[in-house]
Amino acid sequence: MDPAGAGTTTSRPEGDAVRTDIDPADPPRLRRECVALIRNGHGAVLLVKPNYKSGWQLPGGHAQEGEPSAVAAARSLKGETGLVRQLSHVLLVDDVPASDEERVAAGIALVFDGGTLTNDSLVKLPEEAREGLSGVKWVSPQGIDGYTHSCEGRRIRAAISCADQGMRAPAHTLGSPAPA
Repeated sequence: MDPAGAGTTTSRPEGDAVRTDIDPADPPRLRRECVALIRNGHGAVLLVKPNYKSGWQLPGGHAQEGEPSAVAAARSLKGETGLVRQLSHVLLVDDVPASDEERVAAGIALVFDGGTLTNDSLVKLPEEAREGLSGVKWVSPQGIDGYTHSCEGRRIRAAISCADQGMRAPAHTLGSPAPA
């Protein structure tokens, strides 16, 4: 590794460069939470209520090993709300440090732009999602803090701000547009 800590690179069989500053036998664990910000025509935000923890959150879930983030967000969104959306742009990347106290590995939360629904009655809690969720709800941006944990509320408000300002980044996997 060079003195600046940038590491070295090598080529993968398919020709892509990969960093070698980590031990491939013991790579760090990184959680990818892939969620979607969806609003209705009045600006309210779609939230879901997990059964396994307090507070409401944006619909979505964790990416499985090898699953592109956009695919994970779309899969979880459909499973939790029945909505099928193409999630091709990221509004926000939120670094989530590890917490020994809460037994949580380090990770990132990717908030995808799910757009605006003109018919918010399309959102339903699918029967198969009822094991993990107890409800779906549209909440005004001003009311977010009454439903979410403080970090989730801050994440949602930041994603709303990015969406309102047109700040979106295309999601990519290995330098190519990610499948959505």
